[in-house]
Amino acid sequence: MNTSKNEFSLEHFTLRHIKPHIFVISQWQNQCSGSFIYVVYRWTVAMFFVITLFLSYMENWNKPASHQAMFFIYFTNWAYIMSTFQAIVIAILTTCVYRRLVKNSRLSSVNLTCYQLYWLNNIVSTDVAFLVTILYWTFIYDPKVDVLSLANICSHATNSVVTMVDLFVVAHPVRLLHGFYPGVFLIIYGLFSAVYYVCGGRDKNGYIYIYNFLDWRKPWCTFGICMGLVVIVNILHSIVWLLYQLRKWIHLKYCTPEEDDTHGRNAIEDEDAGKFLNHKVNVNLNLFEHK
Repeated sequence: MNTSKNEFSLEHFTLRHIKPHIFVISQWQNQCSGSFIYVVYRWTVAMFFVITLFLSYMENWNKPASHQAMFFIYFTNWAYIMSTFQAIVIAILTTCVYRRLVKNSRLSSVNLTCYQLYWLNNIVSTDVAFLVTILYWTFIYDPKVDVLSLANICSHATNSVVTMVDLFVVAHPVRLLHGFYPGVFLIIYGLFSAVYYVCGGRDKNGYIYIYNFLDWRKPWCTFGICMGLVVIVNILHSIVWLLYQLRKWIHLKYCTPEEDDTHGRNAIEDEDAGKFLNHKVNVNLNLFEHK
């Protein structure tokens, strides 16, 4: 019950965590030491996104520069660039932390200054990856026009598979109130598409809209669709939160008690313990003052 109440606290709306080191470890490793396997995993994911993003861009290499520039107007590519960026950031952070641990530093003593940048990008890219997959295969994909190339499949299908796997590998939490951030990302893209239309922009096929469901010739209808997508991405975020709860349940059920003591309680769900400790210290100080 306390956990559910905490999910809607103002503190859980922010991007702060009392133990930042959980952002550079896996749910399934010992929190007191680094894991070379996890470092390899992080770079594997980063290289996957870098290579597939490059392949996706190279599909337009033989076309005019104006056509190549249209790569950056599509929501799929916005989402994929964000996924690539967060994968690179966390790969670098994990590597730097692992190198410090080799020098006999404690994981909990490592000072991470960029974890919030990663967390924000991870929140948005996770939710948006699932949204892209659903929208593309439901409303956009046309077998008469769209070619099922490797880059196309990776951008619209494999990205969600990798994201799902990563969701069950990482150790950091998912907060319900963080669904606000992907909603803002969608609003920003909606505003971009409106400005692009007003400025006379066209898509790669010459249409005056980027996507047929974002046709700003019908502003109120398109605005309603944008708001509907914001609602959908928040529903997806709630599902991601439930998957996070499932990950915790699997860890507690199948890991040994020792692992639960050293990792599950101390590293993952530690915020309540931190609040309790602060409360206990304040109580002791008050008793001391009365004495």
